[in-house]
Amino acid sequence: INSIVNDLMYLGKPKEIKFVKTNIEEIIAYTLSITQQQAEREKVTIETVIAGPLPPIDCDSHQLKQVFINLIKNAIESMPDGGRVKIKVTVLDGNKMKISIQDEGCGIDAEMIHSLGEPFYTTKNEGTGLGLMVSNQIIQDHKGELTFNSSVGNGTTVIVTIPITQAFGK
Repeated sequence: INSIVNDLMYLGKPKEIKFVKTNIEEIIAYTLSITQQQAEREKVTIETVIAGPLPPIDCDSHQLKQVFINLIKNAIESMPDGGRVKIKVTVLDGNKMKISIQDEGCGIDAEMIHSLGEPFYTTKNEGTGLGLMVSNQIIQDHKGELTFNSSVGNGTTVIVTIPITQAFGK
């Protein structure tokens, strides 16, 4: 209940974002340390591909950690029989960071993808439907974009694209 209330509070009363130059590799490493035990329990291996060196990005690292923990947990939970999650980080056009999280899970029907991120919509038995909604709001607050590519039986790729530098006061 506390988790649901916190998610609803974030959506209803967004926190002020404190943008600080941060190393994306440190954010990814932190989220992997949090999700590693769950991955091992579920027989999921996580592979990271960092196309570095990467520039520091203007972000609220606590919020981005929340996004990536949520996305990695979703990827792990989509593979009840185990599998592989591939996280790839690259720079796009010299001014954006692209982080993709690809799983080998059950995939999502094309007709359902547009519902991802809607309040209380979930494909999980135990889900609240708020994780992706909060994640999407955080990425929007970072002037970024969250997109999904998926096909049933072939897994899902979630792509987070955020600016490397935030335009302050504009």
